[in-house]
Amino acid sequence: MKKLALVMLLIFIAGMMPLFPTASASGGEVHVAYFYAADCRTCVEAEPLIKSIEENFSFVKIERYDVNEYYSLYDDICEKYHADHAIPTVFIGNKWYHFEVEEGNINETVNEFKKTIQEYEDIGGVESPVKDGSKIVFPREVCILQFYNFSNENESLEASKFKEAFEENITYVKIDELNTSLDINMDNFENICELTNENVSLPAVFVGNTSFHMDGKNISRAVEEGKKFELTGVQCPEWKGICIVFFYNPLCHECTEAKDKLEGMNSRYPINVQEYSTLSPEGSDMLFKYYDAFNISK
Repeated sequence: MKKLALVMLLIFIAGMMPLFPTASASGGEVHVAYFYAADCRTCVEAEPLIKSIEENFSFVKIERYDVNEYYSLYDDICEKYHADHAIPTVFIGNKWYHFEVEEGNINETVNEFKKTIQEYEDIGGVESPVKDGSKIVFPREVCILQFYNFSNENESLEASKFKEAFEENITYVKIDELNTSLDINMDNFENICELTNENVSLPAVFVGNTSFHMDGKNISRAVEEGKKFELTGVQCPEWKGICIVFFYNPLCHECTEAKDKLEGMNSRYPINVQEYSTLSPEGSDMLFKYYDAFNISK
């Protein structure tokens, strides 16, 4: 049998972008998802509050979901928001509020809800947390980028302090840690500095379009910057990515050498290697699919 060592590289390159707040397609309206039950006494008692908000805020659009009919959706949205499984509850952008009429803090909860409505109206509105009646599109995380050398003990310690502070103070946060010992991440760092017009020394953290050198005195400033985006979230940039599909014969010496070289590339590039043995039915079938897709003669 002819020895086979075939490597296909599929390189997906997505343009770098600055870190902007997540866009909202609301048309200036503030959309609210309201979960209740027709047979829930507390929900019946809360209904006048919901109606008064609709009457007093003309730009508010409340979408009602009876949990008896939409329980799976309700369960999913509570899980995503880390919300209590209790009704009646409203979800608005990155916030949620449970109305417990019998508790003494109901007025405080309603006032907080109204304040959030006004905050979203001030920034141009917010779309519904539920799209097309089934897809949950909120909450949206605040993306934080940390650039540091993973093998440097001091830099790693500072990065962990920043990470802990972000996670403790920002409700929905995603921290993307990038190892600057990799050439591709140094390129990403330089590109994002250029795109955001920031000039910062490593180790560094980016919050939105603002950067901070990672040392202890900047932790509180970085956290405060992150909290500015709690209503909208911040979308992470799309990085250049390399996916390598490796087809090999495990009995082939050349294949073993190629595999070793691929493993060596991991020290320089954050690559994703998918391996298929051509001796397996799955690997053989996948190989011929790639032959057809790339017009390679068999």
